[in-house]
Order: sequence, then structure tokens, then C-alpha cells
Amino acid sequence: MFKKPLFFMTLLLLLTTLGFLSQAFAQLAASDSLFGLKAVRVEVKPMENSDERVQDIGLAQVLAQTEAQLSEAGLTILPEDEYLRLRRSFRYPLALIEILVGVFPIQQSELMIYTTNVRLNQAVYMARRPVVKFLAPTWEARDLGSTNDLPALRGRIRDMVSRLVSDYQSAGPTE
Repeated sequence: MFKKPLFFMTLLLLLTTLGFLSQAFAQLAASDSLFGLKAVRVEVKPMENSDERVQDIGLAQVLAQTEAQLSEAGLTILPEDEYLRLRRSFRYPLALIEILVGVFPIQQSELMIYTTNVRLNQAVYMARRPVVKFLAPTWEARDLGSTNDLPALRGRIRDMVSRLVSDYQSAGPTE
């Protein structure tokens, strides 16, 4: 009789706990990997298999808000063609910031489970013969929870990008 409400309460408690733990994933050697970064390309995408209501978040608004935050922090925002041109050289300190957003409905409930991932990818070299160059994540933050107010997730994403900006600024001068 009480199995269904107990399941949802347990699920909600788990999601809330995981949301607090997301702070632990926010930084991967940020002080070294963000030092000297000058320019970024930002991409905002829905996760695979995400509910179509992910568009209710306002992905274009997330992109504009993120670019404004990063620009205020002193980073140059690159259009796709310029990013691809500079990336080929592997000599210019730039990064690709991917923001992935997923929402998944809970059956028989107005709540949606959401997950957001802000990841900064930079060029990585493996010094061997032949030299291998590829993009790898050097900073990442994740958030997981439940909500019935999808547009409010823009604030959560803004907070995650603020952590990235804070880590970038604490890494030191860019020159």
C-alpha cells in the first residue's frame, strides 16, 4: 500500500543528496589546467534520450547567459569557424565548453529528474611517436536533481559556470 510513496520519497532523498555531492566533482586540477586560457567556444546541447521538454529550459538563453559570464571573466568567445581554425594549430590556449542538459519525466508525477553537465575540454598531447593530440576534459561540474520548474535550471547552470569562472580566475593571470 505504501510502496509507491515510499519509492518516490527514497528517490527524492537520493536525488537531493546527489545534488549536494555534485560540488565534489566540480574541479579536476583546475589551477594547472586553466592557467593561461584565453578563448573558449561554448556549446549547449540536450542529452541523448532526454525528454523533448528539455527545450523548455531555454537552451539558447543558457548559451547567451554562459557566453556573457565567460566574457565578463575576460575570456574571448569564439565562433565555430574561428575555434576550428585555431584548434588545428594546437598552439593557441583555447577550450571547448560543453553544457549538456537532460530531463526525464517521473511517471504519474509532475516532477522531472534533471541532470546537467558543464565540461571544459582542452587540447592534450601524448608525447610519443607518433604524437597523439586530442581534446580531453580538464574541468567538469555535474548536477542532478528533480524539479517541476524547468526554466529554473538556468540558474543552476549559471551557478556551475560561476564555479568555473572562479576556478579560472584563481588559476592566475592569462598573459
